[in-house]
Amino acid sequence: MLDGNDNLTPGKGMLLDQMKAGNLRSENRGSSPLEIALRDSIGGLRKKGRWNVEGKNQRSNSTHPTQMELGKEDFFGLSPTQHPWRNLSVRTDPVPGNCRHSFANRYGSTYLSCGRLIHKLISENMSSVEEAAEFVARDHPKGCPWCSPNRGKGSHFPYFRYDQVAPPIYASTTHFLRSVPEEWRVPDSGFQDLTKYMNQSAHKTPDRRYLYEFNPSIIALPPHHRPRPTLETEDTPIVYLASYRLSSRESYVGRELIKFMEKDEHPRDLLGLAFLRTDLSIAQDVVVSLQQLRSIMEDARLFLLNDTVYIGTRDRLIALHVETADDYPSQSSFPHKLENVFASPLAVTALHRFRTCALDSPNIKNVNYFIDEDDGSVIAELWPSNPHEVVPISLDMQPNCVGVQADLERDLIVDSKTPQPNFATVEELNFPAMRPKVPLLTPRPRGTACCVSITHGGRRLLVGVSHDKTPYSQIRAKLSDFQPNHFLSQFYAFEAKSPYSVVARSGYFCLGFPSVDTDGRQGYLPPNLIHNTEWDKLRLQEAFDCPKIHFVSGMTEAVDDSNMMILAYGVNDFLSRFVKVGKGDIASLLFDRDLENVRARYNASN
Repeated sequence: MLDGNDNLTPGKGMLLDQMKAGNLRSENRGSSPLEIALRDSIGGLRKKGRWNVEGKNQRSNSTHPTQMELGKEDFFGLSPTQHPWRNLSVRTDPVPGNCRHSFANRYGSTYLSCGRLIHKLISENMSSVEEAAEFVARDHPKGCPWCSPNRGKGSHFPYFRYDQVAPPIYASTTHFLRSVPEEWRVPDSGFQDLTKYMNQSAHKTPDRRYLYEFNPSIIALPPHHRPRPTLETEDTPIVYLASYRLSSRESYVGRELIKFMEKDEHPRDLLGLAFLRTDLSIAQDVVVSLQQLRSIMEDARLFLLNDTVYIGTRDRLIALHVETADDYPSQSSFPHKLENVFASPLAVTALHRFRTCALDSPNIKNVNYFIDEDDGSVIAELWPSNPHEVVPISLDMQPNCVGVQADLERDLIVDSKTPQPNFATVEELNFPAMRPKVPLLTPRPRGTACCVSITHGGRRLLVGVSHDKTPYSQIRAKLSDFQPNHFLSQFYAFEAKSPYSVVARSGYFCLGFPSVDTDGRQGYLPPNLIHNTEWDKLRLQEAFDCPKIHFVSGMTEAVDDSNMMILAYGVNDFLSRFVKVGKGDIASLLFDRDLENVRARYNASN
């Protein structure tokens, strides 16, 4: 309950004592007095016209039982100043993580979040937070088992900020492809006053277009895939191949640039490729178009499968060969030499293109591919969790998927036992009482990058990165300080052989903005451009020192240190950043049960 200063105080219901004495019963053994009171309270909502027994919203005539007409000030049933968790100065809470955003058993015609049930008990002065959480955990053992405060050793549980639990960064760089001519860029001086620059007739779109690279991916090249030593220096050999999405679409670099670039009715989407040295600096790069292959490669990513380099999006893969132009034979047997959009010393050849036929739903995006540890077969990962879905595929060319889809459905491997995140983050405190069937984030994380091997407990595991985002909806828009299309990431680890069970997930984290001081060491980094990128931060009722959109689109083990890995990610659909992180730090985020070590590691690295 709340005292006069909006602080939490022990409730008068003494529910825990009654529960210990056996005076309160769970719903599968009968109705307790508190349960009756709770159901009466929910029934009151129905009597007020919010719900009826058929699950219709009588005010809006919607058939969806959760379309409740509430303003921002009363979405949780309390004003912002009254909210019991909103004013905590220390981000700890008596309720364990993974509780409030889980959904309880069905109540009449609706599903309530566990946090909503806790809120109802507190708001009616029936219990303290601890008592309400314990009761909800016992009354809903299937939906809300994580809510019991007795799960932990201490009385309070930590909730971390996303920008404080990202793995420490040991090196970083941000790339601008040198093959893109200056007339396709906004000069750094133009970012001092974008409105003035873009209003000049010579700079207006669509007469002039601008290209930016983002959402990069990266693979480590086997020695025989690396270019001739003419591109190398003795100290920094070429060891990686990176890809980039180049687009003239609107980007989140600045309010003015978004406004002007939206006028481009025929934007260009191109593929950038670059050879990288050990220090992640660019040796040479090239920009090509895949339209001649009749392929739309939005957010294309690189994969190395059975010693062949592929670029892929959704269920389409194209085998590529990248080399110096001097190496390219005049009479090539390769089927498709891709035309360079801009001058470059590199040549790109498409060996063949095909569909893996791994998709059975338009909702599946960002399919990842990896190699089975036992038999070396190629596995397509369709969903990273909730549940984890993978399927063996063939890399033989498929002209179409007729007759193939049924075989894939038969071979689909589903691991439904997704573990809870290893630590909790602040969205549960900032949005503690979500309405029925309206999760804050997308209900199922999507894959973004995979896979790098780690060893934990004597087992070889594969680690990937998935993402969630805040999807737009009318009911979510009623949330105070809700912003749609903001991205969060998670690490997940799974077995490298069948049944590919997911064994651990981290909590949510976000990766930061480029830094002129650190990212500019491998080349010039325009300071005004970086400043204009930083205006659009991740916000979930509070601001975080991260981009609104960080999209981890590539990862690989570091060639020069097997204890490190490279993460490649896009920044606000405008920049491409590469960071080196430690495998041990990621293992700690996945498995370390002492959550304070996560904070300590972050503090030690800054």
